[in-house]
Amino acid sequence: MGFGKGYFIKVVEDAGKYIFQLWYVAKQEMGYSRAYSTYKECEEGVKKFKKYLINCRPTEENGLVKIVKLSSRNFIYKFFDENGEILYTSRHIEAKANCKKSVLSTCKNFVNADIKDFSRKSQL
Repeated sequence: MGFGKGYFIKVVEDAGKYIFQLWYVAKQEMGYSRAYSTYKECEEGVKKFKKYLINCRPTEENGLVKIVKLSSRNFIYKFFDENGEILYTSRHIEAKANCKKSVLSTCKNFVNADIKDFSRKSQL
């Protein structure tokens, strides 16, 4: 399809919990998930997040995405489920307009990204 090209999902352990991250060509982490207790739960979380992006079509308008201003030139976005729980948080992004573009990019590219097989220890 072409979408997701250059993007992959990395599952890492951090402080005894597991998170998934969307990466762009192994150069930049785009964001990360909430923490899961086991590697297997995190893999299932990836599948559920893909379904969520396809079925819920999260936007600021439907309340499933919130752009948060951290400082004058520093923003993040967060995806929320219908219960208001955070599912995924972006890296810090300069400029609100770029943050909005990154939301769309995550929605498009996460769905077609595959999990790369990494060691289960975090490189953070």
